[in-house]
Amino acid sequence: MTDEQSVRVTRREVISGAAASGLVLGVGLAQPLFAETADKRLPAPDYVSDDKFFGKAFIDIDEWRDKPVRFRYVHGGFEGTDARFSFYLPEKAQYKQRFFHTLQGGTGGSENTVLDAINAYNQFGVVAPQALLAAFDCGGYLIESNQGHFGDDLAGVKNDHTILCYRTSVQTAKFAKQVAQQMYGAAPQHGYLYGGSGGAVRTINCLESVKGIWDAGVPFVCPHESSGTFFSIQANAVRLLGRDKLAMYNDAVEVGGSGNPFQGLDNEQADALKILYKTGHSRRIGLDNPVEQVLVWSYAAWDAETADPTYWDDFWTKPGYLGHDSPRVFEKDRVQFKSRVKRLLTLNDLKDLKLDPNFVDELGMGPQAAFRAARANPRGPNAPIALVLEDRSDKQSRLGCSSVIFSGAAQGRERFVFAVLGDVLLLGGNGKELLEGVKVGDEITIDNRKYLSFCYQWQHQVEPKFREWAHSVVDGRAIYPQRPKMKRITAMYPHSYDVGTRKIMIVENLMDRGTWPSSAASIQEQYKKVRGEQWLRDNFRIYYNDHAWHGTVTADVPGIPAPVLTTKLIDYQGILHRALRDMVAWVEQGKAPPPSTHYEYTMDCDIQVPATAEKRLGLQPVATLAGNGKENRVEVKAGQPVQFVTRAEVPPNMGMFVKAEIDFDGTGAYPYKHTGLDGKSSKLEFQTSHTYDKPGTYYACARVASQPEGDTKSPLYNAINLARIRVVVT
Repeated sequence: MTDEQSVRVTRREVISGAAASGLVLGVGLAQPLFAETADKRLPAPDYVSDDKFFGKAFIDIDEWRDKPVRFRYVHGGFEGTDARFSFYLPEKAQYKQRFFHTLQGGTGGSENTVLDAINAYNQFGVVAPQALLAAFDCGGYLIESNQGHFGDDLAGVKNDHTILCYRTSVQTAKFAKQVAQQMYGAAPQHGYLYGGSGGAVRTINCLESVKGIWDAGVPFVCPHESSGTFFSIQANAVRLLGRDKLAMYNDAVEVGGSGNPFQGLDNEQADALKILYKTGHSRRIGLDNPVEQVLVWSYAAWDAETADPTYWDDFWTKPGYLGHDSPRVFEKDRVQFKSRVKRLLTLNDLKDLKLDPNFVDELGMGPQAAFRAARANPRGPNAPIALVLEDRSDKQSRLGCSSVIFSGAAQGRERFVFAVLGDVLLLGGNGKELLEGVKVGDEITIDNRKYLSFCYQWQHQVEPKFREWAHSVVDGRAIYPQRPKMKRITAMYPHSYDVGTRKIMIVENLMDRGTWPSSAASIQEQYKKVRGEQWLRDNFRIYYNDHAWHGTVTADVPGIPAPVLTTKLIDYQGILHRALRDMVAWVEQGKAPPPSTHYEYTMDCDIQVPATAEKRLGLQPVATLAGNGKENRVEVKAGQPVQFVTRAEVPPNMGMFVKAEIDFDGTGAYPYKHTGLDGKSSKLEFQTSHTYDKPGTYYACARVASQPEGDTKSPLYNAINLARIRVVVT
């Protein structure tokens, strides 16, 4: 596949995709765009899999490329399957007999996530393909696969989750070793596996299932085995709060807000939020535009159809379930009606709608989240992904996550409303087809009964061994009727926690709505129970990142009002790749990596970290920002200067500062650049003044970056953090 055959997008879309934080381009919950390869065969090592599911390995692309660095690109697959792979091999002088294996998040489905990043960088120069550059810098080649299936279509795994969870990865790694042996004259001696979100789960699945392939794993934004169910709790909180209360909540938890997220909530809303917190949800990030929740709902619906298909009816018909016991709870939300398709729309059509970026439907899904979800669609910009109804419901704003059941050529197909954009319903869901075959005039049924059932599914999937379930357990037993444990096609649970002496580093984020911060602490707690303290010291680390969420934030979505994402959240790729580099030294040289981040895992499942870098440890610097001597919030008159003081510190032996800058108004411009940094200081303090001419509310942000050993040349291993303050100008 040439660069021209890769997905064609505008510069605006690339920037927006980067800001979508990996939901499209890297590690998030959705599947990235992918392209099928040409039906051709090139010379390849003779490899016949020892796993009978996989046919003979083939190569259909094998060529050298020169941008952004010189590398050999190999693409292929396994006969008789949907499994496809991509290998990225450096020149021989760079090869140090190791490889890095990256696993895409969500359900997987693309072998081209790295290639997409390379092509985007070559065309627009927006976001460097750090996975490629870091692997080469560490002396290894890089591999990835679609984990056995194409995009949303899971038919390729034949209802066998082992194909997705580890067996495709095993065969990909084994064949890549033969390619490396042929190319370099020496097979790799060490292999390192890493992946985010769903890829993090499967990193652990691989290490638990197979020996002799990978020496260690670095799962990041790593869920534990109840995390998928926890989205049911989040969905219920979002549903009950609704648009107005969500806005109040978001302001309360924002820097300089009231700090009281329960203010103005009724008892039902407050109870829902308390349970959300007790399950480990971050206390410091809003619930607006919950794209993660909506995507996971579509996965959960897929899993439930196989594992527990009667739940949807039992919830409404059997005692012990809220739908049966208290149906009035759902009266204002219940939606069920028939209509017809008035219009079909593509992604290109949606761009032309010029929707208000502040629009939020009753489930919190505004255009920001909607377009992130839309870009995850692997069908291309000209395939229909949304529709307009002939008859608009009086509950139009509450149609989010409803089932849409089709007639006509798509008879019986069920997909879900990912977002309501005025009259437009943006659709999604797992399966090969979305709106293919649907025609204007076709009758459709809209029904949100399943989604409302999902909002309470957590009550019936309790796992008492995790403290996150304490709110639903008495004397070690669940207080609600329990259902068959959900078996997810995308993950193998429960974990055995048996990886021998192989090593694991988890990189987790404190403001993550896709994987809640307590997940990593909960996993460590289970490793401690199963393997003991000594194993943890010798084989395990957790590094928490502040001001980071599920995906990485590298650029802003054009047109989004301040404060933009790059003044609220960081790009944590440098920290991830630093962890991988430290893992290599740990495995191959016995050099112990930095100690884990020091944190408190409270009984109500909050993760609290010390305020100073010296006590917090880990890999990330710590920063503070004060205005006129005050942190979090300062109030001034228009025309009155604000004296900002930035202080920052790197954890012991974790490097030196190489960059510091300030954005005064939340627009992401960062006009003030602190000069004089020479890469020799682990502490930082500087002052600057800014005057706001007009009344309003502004969010100032100081952003700092450190490098190991004070290396000022390469940003590959930058550890970034930021500090924020609300400035109220009257």
